[in-house]
Amino acid sequence: MNIIIAFKARSDSLKFSELLRKGGVPSTIINTPRELSVGCGLSVSVEQKYREYALKALTAFDKTTYIGTYQLMKSGARTIAIAIR
Repeated sequence: MNIIIAFKARSDSLKFSELLRKGGVPSTIINTPRELSVGCGLSVSVEQKYREYALKALTAFDKTTYIGTYQLMKSGARTIAIAIR
């Protein structure tokens, strides 16, 4: 399961993904899942095993447009978003 990091600005999603990659953390730019219904439409997806590194990287990143970090969970037929930070 991946974590999703959402920003208000598309450019910040791209910059944060690049920051993670430079630190050796694979990340993917994705369309923000509709379950979140927040932000600019693009988010950064990171594997769960890199969660702590990604959260630490946020502390060094300009968080002006940062919205939150989420995990999607299945609940029966529904998918729900859980804020983890």
